Amino acid sequence: MSKFRIDIQMAKVVDFTLFALEGEPVLQLAQATEANKPYFNGILRRSRRNMPQVKAGNINVDLVISNRANDRELYAKYVLQGWQNVVDMNGKAVPFSEAEALEFLQAIPSFIFDEIREFAAEPRNFILEELPEAEEIAKNLQSD
Repeated sequence: MSKFRIDIQMAKVVDFTLFALEGEPVLQLAQATEANKPYFNGILRRSRRNMPQVKAGNINVDLVISNRANDRELYAKYVLQGWQNVVDMNGKAVPFSEAEALEFLQAIPSFIFDEIREFAAEPRNFILEELPEAEEIAKNLQSD
């Protein structure tokens, strides 16, 4: 236990809007950090499998593609928790499930999936900020 009082409240899940996709789907994401133990354990298992290639200097595009494919599976299981505005090719809303999440994450372009990965891997995106009370906002507006 530390003698310092450091109290940072973290959201378990936050919304991330995919503005690049039609309908602007909103994904509910958990952190993709060590705070999400099942996800992080999956990453560590993958790291152990890839260690011989990395040590041998065999980092290539196939390894990057393989890691991204593995991450899509881990995100479907442990990071993507729900969604809004996700529709199929006929415009019908798709109910959230792990299987649908994986299919969706496999369907989106890699650059969009990488944006999701970058967002979920940044703990600052999950900090709960205390919003000022309405009275405080009104007082500040009056003093301006």
